[in-house]
Amino acid sequence: MIAFNKTNGKIVAGNVKKAENLRDRLLGLIPRASMDKSEGLFLKPCSSIHTCFMKFAIDAVFLDENMKVIAIVNSMKPWRFSKWHISASSVLELKAGVSFGKISEGDEIEII
Repeated sequence: MIAFNKTNGKIVAGNVKKAENLRDRLLGLIPRASMDKSEGLFLKPCSSIHTCFMKFAIDAVFLDENMKVIAIVNSMKPWRFSKWHISASSVLELKAGVSFGKISEGDEIEII
């Protein structure tokens, strides 16, 4: 899948995987040693995340039910917990630094 920013016309990540089952949701990016700048992980439903047991930092993009960006956590290091975003319905996890210049709060993201 592709994460596309409909607001500015930029491709955010060209290789996005959706965590569709319990195993994928529990493990997320934990087994990975790193992440390429073209990769992403889409979690839905989701309103908060953690980076416990992860080996690298990520950008976490919190989206509401209309796929509008409500918050971005840049370079979230391992062993951290995000705030709970009550209006978030999903999260797009990206390699740290990827969201800079590609996504801003209020942007509309499409996963296609």
